[in-house]
Amino acid sequence: QKQYGTIPPPEMPELEGTDTLAEIHKEMKGVEPKDREAYERRHQPDGVDFKVLPELEDSLEVRIEVQGVLVRYDENYDSVRLVIEGELALELIQKLKDDFKSKLERASGKPFDAKQVKP
Repeated sequence: QKQYGTIPPPEMPELEGTDTLAEIHKEMKGVEPKDREAYERRHQPDGVDFKVLPELEDSLEVRIEVQGVLVRYDENYDSVRLVIEGELALELIQKLKDDFKSKLERASGKPFDAKQVKP
């Protein structure tokens, strides 16, 4: 079972035994979401028919299928991305984006800046 809300501490052999590594681990400790339900459902778009796809080995991304199109949720330490690998109606794209952004904001209690990047 995955531990959501936490990022595994980095492995940095060159810093072992130093205060720096202990400080990094302390700063990266998971933070409890402000809205647990929004956090847990952030990859499950409301009002959209979707199918959850199997997890890829050694990947933290979550993949779903919407109208036969692969939709990926990539979350990194400093950013999150919603990647749509195919064509969907603009209204549906906006719905997916708004749903993800809203849930992230509710879960974190902070505003998110969303921008669309075309391939």
